[in-house]
Amino acid sequence: MIYFQRAGVALPGKQREAHDYVVRRQKYLKDAHGVDAKIAIQVGGPVGHIALSSSHDSMADIEALRRKIMEDPASAALQAEAADLFVPGETRDTLWMTA
Repeated sequence: MIYFQRAGVALPGKQREAHDYVVRRQKYLKDAHGVDAKIAIQVGGPVGHIALSSSHDSMADIEALRRKIMEDPASAALQAEAADLFVPGETRDTLWMTA
């Protein structure tokens, strides 16, 4: 099993809008691709960190999903909204193999 997480940092004063965006992204992933993603907000650390995570059977599954998302115009339109909400260069993807 592979655990995928994408985390970003909201721009100052944009935490609410960034959270709303991540909720819309979560819904898109579920409705368009069947991905059950979870939202997490960091507490006890830097303000504005928010993450979306999901579990997948294999790296091949993640790659196939990534290709579908990249080819989906609805994803591109939604992703364009993120440019004004998150600190550039601070979005990180992490992959974890679960035991």
